[in-house]
Amino acid sequence: MLATGNVGVPGAGANIFRGHTNVQGATDLGLDVTSLPLYYGLAERKAWRHWCRVWEVDYDWMKSRFPRTRKLMETPGIPSTRWFDATLLPKDQVNQPNPVQAMFIMGHGVNTITRMPEAVRGIEKLELLVVCDPYPTAWSVLSERKKRHLSAACLHQPSRWTARARPRIARCSGGEKIVEPVFESKNDYDTMYMLARQARLCRPDVQEHQG
Repeated sequence: MLATGNVGVPGAGANIFRGHTNVQGATDLGLDVTSLPLYYGLAERKAWRHWCRVWEVDYDWMKSRFPRTRKLMETPGIPSTRWFDATLLPKDQVNQPNPVQAMFIMGHGVNTITRMPEAVRGIEKLELLVVCDPYPTAWSVLSERKKRHLSAACLHQPSRWTARARPRIARCSGGEKIVEPVFESKNDYDTMYMLARQARLCRPDVQEHQG
């Protein structure tokens, strides 16, 4: 929308409701664990069925992605500030089938966490921790865990980002690949694909969407 000058035009799609870049990415576009995109919530009729039509995905197929319980589909997730509760608390106190056993971190700081001792204990209890960053971050040094870091490319990869600075300024920026990633470094897309593919191979009971 920024590249074509269609910000604020009726029918152009999602516009920023709350302000700066991180907020619009987390909540406006559905990365918040408490809602589907644009604050539609998690109810079947007003949220899931609407977005299934938008995404051109059959609702019954989407429901099959939650094979154990439909209630989980309509239950808000656990925010990043309290993720460790889903690792440390007893199973009956967590609104999901099982405690958190693995965590994948890409470009996320720990500055949102106020209960750092619990976060460290949560990290120690995880079966798998992947920290995907081009340099060591707080996540990778908080505990004594080993084999926890996946090297990521930085300026090696092409990138695009957009932002709207209040009140009327819109920016669309980007960068081109400088050199090929070195050693075992992977770009963000390859990293997410590899992880998703491995998870899919470990879950033969989950149906793959065709179409």
